[in-house]
Amino acid sequence: MTNTLPRPFIPVTQLLTAVMQIAAEHHRAGRAAAAKTMYQEVLALDPRHADALFLLGVLERQAGRLEEARRLLREGARWAADRTPMEAELRLVEQLLARRDRKPARAWRETGAYYPDCSALMTTARA
Repeated sequence: MTNTLPRPFIPVTQLLTAVMQIAAEHHRAGRAAAAKTMYQEVLALDPRHADALFLLGVLERQAGRLEEARRLLREGARWAADRTPMEAELRLVEQLLARRDRKPARAWRETGAYYPDCSALMTTARA
C-alpha cells in the first residue's frame, strides 16, 4: 500500500469560476496573453461558457481583432443568461468595423474631386 494522499474532488463549475476570476485579474492588470490563454482553457472545458466568450471577445476587440471579437460575442450572446452587456459590446464592435471599413475623407481628397470640374460649364452658361 502506498502512502499517497487522495486527490480532492473539485467540481468543474468551481474550477471554471476560479480560473475565470484569475483570468479576469490578468485581463484587468493588462496581461492579455495570460488572460487569453486562461479564457481559451475555460472554453476548452466548456465551449458554451458565456463569460469566457464575452471576455475573450472584449480582449480581441482591445487587440484590434474585430472580426474575431464579433464572432466570440455573437456566440456568447447565444448562451448568456443576461445578454445586455454582450449586445452592447457587440454594437461597439460593429461600429468599429463600420468605421474601419469606411473610406476616410483624406482618401476622398487624394482621389480627386467627386464631381467633375464644372468651371467649363460655368463659363459657357455665362456666355
